[in-house]
Amino acid sequence: MSKICLLAVILTSCLAGAFAQPDRKLELGAMYSVQGTEGRSAPVQGETGHGLGGRITYNFTDHFSVEGETNYLPSDPASLSLFGPKVGLRRGRMGLFGKVRPGLLWIRDRNKCPVSAPCVPPDSPLLNNTTSFALDLGAVLEFYHSERLFFRMDVGDIMAPFDHTRILDSDGLQLPYPYRLVHHNAQLGLGVGFRF
Repeated sequence: MSKICLLAVILTSCLAGAFAQPDRKLELGAMYSVQGTEGRSAPVQGETGHGLGGRITYNFTDHFSVEGETNYLPSDPASLSLFGPKVGLRRGRMGLFGKVRPGLLWIRDRNKCPVSAPCVPPDSPLLNNTTSFALDLGAVLEFYHSERLFFRMDVGDIMAPFDHTRILDSDGLQLPYPYRLVHHNAQLGLGVGFRF
């Protein structure tokens, strides 16, 4: 009987720590993001897009949060909005989390032109906007400067289908383009956040 009581006390204390309520549940943050552009209609394959974004997070416990994030990359131009869970550990002044966030990726087409042909003008009606489903899988490392201020680094893989990617010739006609169904785009984000 005493072993069962001891086991119950240990499990209760472990679960209480896992479900501990954080003092400050709401977080707002800003970030600078660098993302790969594989499969997008960027002029050069493999170039990176740079942009700014914002994030809102609600902490249910010290180990489980739900967050929404929006980034705008004017170099693509593209906009990415994600929403999903962040799960991990907080110890002292650091936290390490995993993230799985589905969302939407909006891209303004930029034509790719053969070297020997002039490009279609960027305001051409032959170019259009596309919206694709996106999924961000990755890790988050947080450094807690104080009770309210923290710094954050995101590393992830943003996966999105790009069935709409086109190469246009000088007459605006679509040329064949060998693409995969889903493209993987590396992401690195550096940000600052405030807890309320």
